[in-house]
Amino acid sequence: MKGKRIWLAAIGLVVLAGFVAGAGWGRGAQELMTAADGEASIGAAARKCYTFTDRVVHRCRVQNHADSGADLYVLFNADGTASATQASITNWDAHLEPGDSVVVKEGVVTKYVDVYSTAAVTYGTDFVVKGWE
Repeated sequence: MKGKRIWLAAIGLVVLAGFVAGAGWGRGAQELMTAADGEASIGAAARKCYTFTDRVVHRCRVQNHADSGADLYVLFNADGTASATQASITNWDAHLEPGDSVVVKEGVVTKYVDVYSTAAVTYGTDFVVKGWE
């Protein structure tokens, strides 16, 4: 009887070790998101650029809160220094109505996110730009 208990305990440890090892990168572990750096608010019919300065971001998510009251036009990897790199109602990669969000295709490195808003919005309350490796 004692031998069966030891055998079952050994099997239990092997199974537990498999679950712990499986919790590594790509197997259930989650990478924490980092908020992009940028202005605290965007005025009505205006745009701002948000930047990931402290890390390389391979996934990026922009979310427009359901209560924001604004449509957001988002242009990825656009630093806003020229009209071609400025988000607008005619130049965008994603159009987000209140409550919408968009995630950049996995593996695409994102450094800048330019956001145009149809109404005044506050970063962190009405919308967010976040990324992870």
